[in-house]
Amino acid sequence: MLYLDAPVDAGFSYSEIVDGVLDLTTQDIYLGLQKEDGFTPNATHIPGRLPAQDPLKTANTTDTNVRTLWNAVQLWTIEFPHHPSIDKISVWTNSYGGYTATSFLSYCFSQNEKIVNGTIPSNEAKKIVPDNLGLTNACVDIVEQGKGSIDYAYNNTYNLSMLSETGYKLAMQAFSGPGGCKELTLHCRDAASKFDPFGFGNNDAVDKACHNAVGICQPLTMIPELHANRSSYDIAHLVPDPQPGYNALGYFNEAAIQQALGVPLNFTYTPNVVAMNFFATGDPVRQDKSHLERLLNGGVKVAMVYGDRDSRCNWMGAEDLAIDLVWADADKFKASGYEKIVTSAAYTGGVVRQRGNFSFSRVYDAGHAVGAYQPETVYAIFMRSMFGTDVATGRVLASAYSSKGSQSSKDIKNKLPDSPRGRCNIWQMQQTCTQEQIAALKSGKAWVANSEVLRPASSAGAMALTVLR
Repeated sequence: MLYLDAPVDAGFSYSEIVDGVLDLTTQDIYLGLQKEDGFTPNATHIPGRLPAQDPLKTANTTDTNVRTLWNAVQLWTIEFPHHPSIDKISVWTNSYGGYTATSFLSYCFSQNEKIVNGTIPSNEAKKIVPDNLGLTNACVDIVEQGKGSIDYAYNNTYNLSMLSETGYKLAMQAFSGPGGCKELTLHCRDAASKFDPFGFGNNDAVDKACHNAVGICQPLTMIPELHANRSSYDIAHLVPDPQPGYNALGYFNEAAIQQALGVPLNFTYTPNVVAMNFFATGDPVRQDKSHLERLLNGGVKVAMVYGDRDSRCNWMGAEDLAIDLVWADADKFKASGYEKIVTSAAYTGGVVRQRGNFSFSRVYDAGHAVGAYQPETVYAIFMRSMFGTDVATGRVLASAYSSKGSQSSKDIKNKLPDSPRGRCNIWQMQQTCTQEQIAALKSGKAWVANSEVLRPASSAGAMALTVLR
């Protein structure tokens, strides 16, 4: 199993390593600051060995990232021949990775065709055969999933309406009306297909068209924060959101752990240079469902797994996408019904509809990082999908299988739990800390243990619920 940090400069990856300082309050990286420059390390400014912040040395689009990933996998097979391997590859991903994973595996198909027909000499590259794709609360196509974000905010299975009727109509107008998200996205994609077909992100007119679309579309995925003081990653949580836990970020930045892993630099979760690159080219709206359709028609096993408390890449929009996919067994998938996902006699973690090796699972009481909330259920889905059995029980070969039951699970309601206490993690201040805590960290008055601020205490849960009128 490989964990790939991409694009370059994210995680432990880098184009060049430099000495610098990470500002934890903004995630900005300042290069070369030393004591003689007047810099003194403190709780919000951490010195370290960091990736160079050169926007020209990292990716600016999913397409560019995918080409780099393909080369990385090729190099892995060449440089480590003592690791036995087969041609097949499976990819499991989350969130923005939905764009990357579907595009990457589709790109593998294209490259394999070039290897077979001799366009790429067979002695210079190895076929990488897509076998399985797992999409966990992944965004794939805003045109297909965008309406679901609004529906979810207004009428979800937790009986929490974060929009009034008027607010719902306004949001729908912003999505599908003239000059709205859908229209601007289709214009972006049309322009990209004509003037930037390989997704280099180097055509100013295309970048501007796509960037403008993102500006309209993105707020529609953030309705919980903007109108209800709740996290779009878990609507049960008031902001600042204490979940998912960010303890791994502090762990990866411990010197002993870095030495054990053999990495020469600090771990950077999402460098601003990468985020700014991708948003400048409007990348979040460029990708569409065609890659996923190609994978299904090419026989790839696909599992869509969605926690039902996530609003950002929510299950309602994902279900719309799954139903609208055009592939050989599309009609049979639409005719399939929901069955319980059985993991033990005492517990049901969700429901699934499935046709052949394509499944869509709604996982109960789980947010954006679905595996962190329901590890047993998600592990069962993972194993059953990987080995080509039915996701409901794992006992039936999936090749000609269709699940049976109701074609909708929206009648299955859940109770929204109380928001958990806040947990301010210094490695993700913007998402997890109050302004009071950030101020205390800056002034040196905060009490910190294991990357968590203990004093001042977190106050998540004290914010008043507001509804757009």
